[in-house]
Amino acid sequence: MPRVFTVLVLLWALPHASVEGRPLRKEEPSPPSIHTVFSAECNDYFDWQTVALEHSFRTSGQPGPLTRLLSCNPKDLGTYRGMDLAPTFVVPSWSRHPKTGDWYPAINKPLSILHWLTHADVTADYVVILDADMILRTPVLPWELGAAPGTPVSARYGYLEGCANELVRLHASDPERCDRVGGFMVHYTQDLRKLAPLWLSKTEEMRADRAHWHLMGDIYGQGWISEMYGYAFGASEAGLVHKIDDFTMLYPGYVPAEGTGPKILHYGLPYGVGSWTWEKGHYRHTDLVNTCRVFPEPPNPAELPSTDPSRRRGDLLGIECMVGINRALLEHHAKRGGCKEIFEDFGNGTVHRKEGHVAASAKEQEHVAAFRATPEMRTAGAGRGAGSESGSGRFVAARSVENGESGDRKGEENAGTVAGKADDSADVIERDAAARSNAAASRALNPRVLTQPLDEMPNGVLWAALVYVILVAFWLVTTRRMTQSRPRPRASLEGFRGLEGAVGRAETGKAKE
Repeated sequence: MPRVFTVLVLLWALPHASVEGRPLRKEEPSPPSIHTVFSAECNDYFDWQTVALEHSFRTSGQPGPLTRLLSCNPKDLGTYRGMDLAPTFVVPSWSRHPKTGDWYPAINKPLSILHWLTHADVTADYVVILDADMILRTPVLPWELGAAPGTPVSARYGYLEGCANELVRLHASDPERCDRVGGFMVHYTQDLRKLAPLWLSKTEEMRADRAHWHLMGDIYGQGWISEMYGYAFGASEAGLVHKIDDFTMLYPGYVPAEGTGPKILHYGLPYGVGSWTWEKGHYRHTDLVNTCRVFPEPPNPAELPSTDPSRRRGDLLGIECMVGINRALLEHHAKRGGCKEIFEDFGNGTVHRKEGHVAASAKEQEHVAAFRATPEMRTAGAGRGAGSESGSGRFVAARSVENGESGDRKGEENAGTVAGKADDSADVIERDAAARSNAAASRALNPRVLTQPLDEMPNGVLWAALVYVILVAFWLVTTRRMTQSRPRPRASLEGFRGLEGAVGRAETGKAKE
């Protein structure tokens, strides 16, 4: 019976043991690891964008690390005051090309990716590439979007006309394989290593081909989107075929398709809500990080007209974008401990405007709860996952009349026209609670950012050895006790045979007498 008990205990202990930190029992494979990066420059314009993106990265629950690829020359780096704004990897600046003298700051994006992959210890399975003028609403998970080795994911950019005219025949070896994509990118890391040098060289090639800039579809006609063609043609040469995504990214002011909500807001275009308008380019030389300032507040969602549910839903996302950027700036100012002359009682969530400063009022603090309380926002962030290439998944522009714009701007359009409809539910969703929920879910999905209590983790090899030693000792003790408790035999088999022989001889002697 003790031996049976020992065997049962061993069978229980074996699945809980591990060798070199790897459990012996079969477990479900862990999700791939993710590294999120974005390129920026060391100036005021990119600094406030960095503050906004870094804040949204934390509140969205995006798993894995975030790295800012900072393009900065040594002279400017010596006086730069924003190294603490985000985890940073410094890369050379080619805003002015070192060989050709061409002024084209956008080339820093492929250069920074190549430099980072070459000189940093990048171990993640997937890399999510964002622009600085994006904010995250919910986690961008490669396996949800359909990314895989050989299959990156990116947003549809239908205006890349060069993928279907003479331009692609001049610059791509396979004119039939050119994906009209841009914005965010999700890449298997090894694919990105193969693409990065091609992305850079094709960008240089496009900048040099001034005679064909007019074929790009760029409204400025100055080759400003050469980097986007560098990416498209480079991916073609690398043999990568994109899964084109219509749902993950949205420009504020646009309306998502019914039942979807963007994971990324890309505020690269001017937009407005009612009489309030905003354009990031107006703040190119404004220091909002080292001075106590935020952006003019958007309208209160409660004051929006509700006659057009589609328009209202787009307006709410536009308000959410600006509220998120301002909250990031307010948190930044509070963290640095300054701005007391501007922001009063920030700790309890109340901010007052003082004369002569662009600062948020107390009303803005109510916006986050307000726009989450609206029925239209219930489905925000709960999109269809990988997305679809059908016409029903594309964006429609919802510009304000005050902007004097209707429809898409040529340089940043997304094809298709479908307006989302409002959800009639009245559930209230608080952003902070959603952020905590998203963060917890993302940590659960990615064990590399998961911290477990010791008693919930698989036992290590030392624990297995200790259990084994205890069980062996228990087996030896019980076996010895069983041996000692058995009745001893009177004689061995040999002794019995000897005795039998002696009896036989004695009987033979008596017969002779």
